[in-house]
Amino acid sequence: MPFEGHLDQNDGWSVSGWAFDRDRPNEPVEVEVELSSGFTGRVRADEFRADLLAHGVGNGRHGFVYRLPLEWKSPAIETITARIKGTSFTLNGSPMSRQSRALVELVAGDIVNNCNLRCPFCIVDYANVKGLKLMTLETFKRSLDLLPITKPGNFWLSCLHEPTLNPQFIDFIEAVPDAYRDRISFTTNLAKRLSDELLERLANSGIHSIRVSFDSRDPAAFARLRQNGKYEIFADNLARLSARLKTSRRRPVLHFITMAFKDNYREIADLVRHGRELGSTIHEIRYIYYVPHVAHWGKEHILNAAEWAELERMLAPVAATGHLSVAGPVNGTREQFEEERGLADYVARETSFGGSQDPAHMVVPDPAVIGRMLPDEALRLRMRWDGVMMTEQISEDLFRVNINKLEYSAAYFASLRVAAMGKALEAVEG
Repeated sequence: MPFEGHLDQNDGWSVSGWAFDRDRPNEPVEVEVELSSGFTGRVRADEFRADLLAHGVGNGRHGFVYRLPLEWKSPAIETITARIKGTSFTLNGSPMSRQSRALVELVAGDIVNNCNLRCPFCIVDYANVKGLKLMTLETFKRSLDLLPITKPGNFWLSCLHEPTLNPQFIDFIEAVPDAYRDRISFTTNLAKRLSDELLERLANSGIHSIRVSFDSRDPAAFARLRQNGKYEIFADNLARLSARLKTSRRRPVLHFITMAFKDNYREIADLVRHGRELGSTIHEIRYIYYVPHVAHWGKEHILNAAEWAELERMLAPVAATGHLSVAGPVNGTREQFEEERGLADYVARETSFGGSQDPAHMVVPDPAVIGRMLPDEALRLRMRWDGVMMTEQISEDLFRVNINKLEYSAAYFASLRVAAMGKALEAVEG
């Protein structure tokens, strides 16, 4: 046969590959795409690919991308087969398992509404936050429908607050089916004394990662940066967690996050080295974020350009030998602090997002309507302790939903994603 071709990859939404007739090297062929569920479609293999041209595949215009059906179905094993139309030639790589569709990029959740510390650089202003409110295990279980359509490590038990304040924290983790434990991660300040039992269960939980805020080994600097925290408690928790992680066969990734300030920047390279001794896989260095309520403190403590450059030079030796992520200042950050931008009109909120409406009275928005307001990309969701959810891609004034009112949350958010893709396809076809 004069035919060649390969089914390269799919992401659950579309499948790509190439197909070629050596007897007609400059003419495209048509490809039939068939799913094991019975669906059949066709696509013209006429997209240019430089790799095909480089390997002598005609004029290089023999690639294709085919959009798979949009209808949402419960996750199931499904295969994709492609062949050149009118022939018995099946593309190499067929049949290919259809991947889980990347419906959700991130679920940035919180299982509490508060924190045990009052760090002066925190992006959350706790001035008007009243009491400690806890997510119930029932609400958490309603959210677990989203696990199969969320990426590994991207279902967070904490985004803004301290998750270990929830007395059912470890029970939440152990309520997650083993097959989806790799979706779960969280951030903790480790400044609340944790039991040996909890640390043992964490170390053997099989979740994706534990992110630990780690700003200083100097007790005085730690006290300034992590107000209400005691260094000896943090250091003890960290040492015991590290020891258990090193012996675990279901070890989560240990991920450190260090915020850089005048107070600590000269010790950060040593923090990275010490973190590796503790078993870290990733160490992330961040410049402070600007929010109006930290303007006064930030003006006195942020690094200037020369100090940040000095920090980068000190980090160079450790950056060359391991996984180090360094996020410098966003353009305009220093100017925002100098101008105290937005501070004059700033009012502290009672909740970080979602407003103060009783979730029990929230109406479930029509996903077909909301979806058409969204960009054609995987959803980035935020979830509050009481089950209120929104998406980062549009204003919370336009969309928020109580997950406790959804019969099947994966189907609901899949419908949002499908509507967004449908709008994008109309724009292309129109």
